[in-house]
Amino acid sequence: MKFLRNLLLGVAALLALLVLAAFMLPDAYEVERRIHIKARPAEVYALIASPREWKRWSTWNRRDPEMRLSYSGPETGAGASWKWESRSQGHGEMTLVRAEPGQVVEYDLFFPDFDSRPRGSLSLRPDGDGTEVVWRMSGRSGLNPFMRWMNLFMDGMVGRDFEEGLGNLREVAEKP
Repeated sequence: MKFLRNLLLGVAALLALLVLAAFMLPDAYEVERRIHIKARPAEVYALIASPREWKRWSTWNRRDPEMRLSYSGPETGAGASWKWESRSQGHGEMTLVRAEPGQVVEYDLFFPDFDSRPRGSLSLRPDGDGTEVVWRMSGRSGLNPFMRWMNLFMDGMVGRDFEEGLGNLREVAEKP
């Protein structure tokens, strides 16, 4: 009985230490990846400014072809929105909040499973024979200790998805 009590006290102390340590971690994260695409900014913009086009290149949509999608707002540009439900990729919502043709698309995300609201952008810049695309996303974890620990791994987790998605975007944009 004494062993069990000591074990439970040890586990409780370890959990308390992890929670306290979480508050010493940053409450924000940022992920950024870039790629060169041999297509004009206007051609790439058409693929990122419409939520309906994301399913052609987004790594998450490709992972789950059964993902349920619904769209609202305008077809393209600021105000265009989509929601998804997926067993493997989770649930979420994206709304385009700023769209400047051939230059940038900014969006707000909402992931209800984590009560997370990151913000992202895809910026376009003419670059030699094509376009440099920079994909960024940032968010804050607030007082959630679990999410503060997750911030440490966000670049590695989401960064791989950005790299794959940008590769898919290049493939779609460079098709004749």
